[in-house]
Amino acid sequence: MLPSPGRSLLLLAALLASSCGKEPAPPGKGAPGAPAPAPASAAPAGDPLEGFRWNPDDLLADPSEFVAQPGTGNSWLEGVVEGPDGKPLSGADVEVTALPYGEVPAHPLVHARAKAGPDGRFRVGPGPTPWTGIGVLHAEAPGFSRTSLVNRAMAAPGEPWAEPGVEARIRLRPGIPVKGEVRGEDGGPPDAPVTLWIVGRSQFSLVRETDAAGAFSFTAPEGPLSVTVMEGAHPMTAARLAVQPGVDNFVQVPVRRGRDVPLRVLDQETGKPIPGAVLRTYYGRSTVERTDGKGEFLLRKYWFTAFQARAPGYAARFNYIPEDVGTPRNPVMEVRLPRGFVARGRILDLDGRPLPGLRTHCFAKDVAGNWLDILGSRSGADGSFTMVGLPVPGHGREIRVFAGAPGFAFGASPPLPGAAGGLVDGVEIRVPRLVEVRGRVEDERGGSAPAAVEAQWEMTGGLADYVPRIPDRTLGRVLEDGTFRVFLPERNRFVLRITGDAIEDLLLEGTSPSHPGPGSPPSPGEPVVAKVRRGHTLRGLVTDAAGRPVGRGDVRIVPHPPAEGRPSRDGRLASDGTFEVGGLGPGLQDLWIVVHPDFLQESVPGVPVDGEPLRV
Repeated sequence: MLPSPGRSLLLLAALLASSCGKEPAPPGKGAPGAPAPAPASAAPAGDPLEGFRWNPDDLLADPSEFVAQPGTGNSWLEGVVEGPDGKPLSGADVEVTALPYGEVPAHPLVHARAKAGPDGRFRVGPGPTPWTGIGVLHAEAPGFSRTSLVNRAMAAPGEPWAEPGVEARIRLRPGIPVKGEVRGEDGGPPDAPVTLWIVGRSQFSLVRETDAAGAFSFTAPEGPLSVTVMEGAHPMTAARLAVQPGVDNFVQVPVRRGRDVPLRVLDQETGKPIPGAVLRTYYGRSTVERTDGKGEFLLRKYWFTAFQARAPGYAARFNYIPEDVGTPRNPVMEVRLPRGFVARGRILDLDGRPLPGLRTHCFAKDVAGNWLDILGSRSGADGSFTMVGLPVPGHGREIRVFAGAPGFAFGASPPLPGAAGGLVDGVEIRVPRLVEVRGRVEDERGGSAPAAVEAQWEMTGGLADYVPRIPDRTLGRVLEDGTFRVFLPERNRFVLRITGDAIEDLLLEGTSPSHPGPGSPPSPGEPVVAKVRRGHTLRGLVTDAAGRPVGRGDVRIVPHPPAEGRPSRDGRLASDGTFEVGGLGPGLQDLWIVVHPDFLQESVPGVPVDGEPLRV
């Protein structure tokens, strides 16, 4: 999986990157004197699945797929906790957590805890590595609201941030008590205690567990917050509350209960039951269940509308559950599996070292052209994997096995020659690690320039068609000092696109460095220097009829008169009503201000560039 752009805690998302522990380098492709792995081949004659064994429990989700696990990082943070008056706060509780990778149904995990000393100072760790986009530093004390600091790239402009090697200052604020409860539609308690992720403004983030009756309490800052029930015994849901001083702040979070779903799994061609077929529930705490000797099973208190079913020699099937299953009209839901095949092989890095713990997938299209994501098992200690449930290729559809994990891009096998009921052995998947590429944006005068960075890498080996399922780009943010960093697949050609309201767009090409492998910290190499051109600039302030700043809207600047080679530029109004659009050619410009739906469109023709700020 690949990193997402930095964003605030309110979006419950984070960058995707992780480090791996030290691994041995057993023989494999790339190791001196090692034999080359056997090529993938179609199944031999006879029954290729005779005596075949696999462990369906490998389909279960592992928390490390979504959140960096405690003990996997080496970042330490230092700083001081202050009270609202700026004085050191003794005895405050400090902890470091790891955010989930990307937008997934998981909550942060605690990596380390510490207490502030008499002078308010603390040192806490080890936390997740790399810190960027993953780590969060928290502090709280009795009577005060919890305060959370993310890394510099994710922090909103003007907010404090936390980075290893830089002293953090966490200023706590007075807290307001909040109570709440989780309740089913019938008003009763939840089926089991549930985990809550509570997020608000002003750098507030908190994970709480309800008691058996669904009750919970916490201290929060004044303002809006979201209380999210994480997926588990109930589907993910959220409630909102505006916390106010001097009132009883109470929030109730409703959850939907599940129902019992009787199932029967059959062969699509013969209609015979499939004993021991595997049912994998998902979008929650995944479970793996097996049908009995009659191919039957009862999903108890199942709340989602779908599940996957598979068996060796069959293709996995996604099943949507009708609302009337379990009623006299429709007592049992029948699931009919088409024939498919099994693939076995190894997952290796680009140097032939085995990669344990990587999740396999098959991205393929169904007969209607819709993408399927067939989730497979995780690779073993020697990188080996077994993928059960692959559909048969044909009708313009190729079948590959993909593998990925935090800290890696996706790798893919070649197209597989699978046959119904067959086994394809010796499949090899090479997976590139993610490496950090750093850079700096400089204008003509050597100063920094506000900008955004989009990095796109080359998709080779026929994988461009899979971009709807596999990202081929990521976003980064240029900080106030002009620096940026993005995570890219190693040894890959890439293009950086530097954009901003105040500069001309710039494209830079390069090749990402090699990762040194497990146990060694990767080097980002020499920083990329992006020399951008501000060109001519138009600045201004937009107000309403009463003179109040208009804090949102679009700015469009067109040459006056329009001419070949003189670019048009777009910009945005800042929250204080100001705008600055650079990268303009010389001469007069036509200015358009568009703010929907509250205001009429305004235009100012023939405005000179590089002059005094314009008032509109």
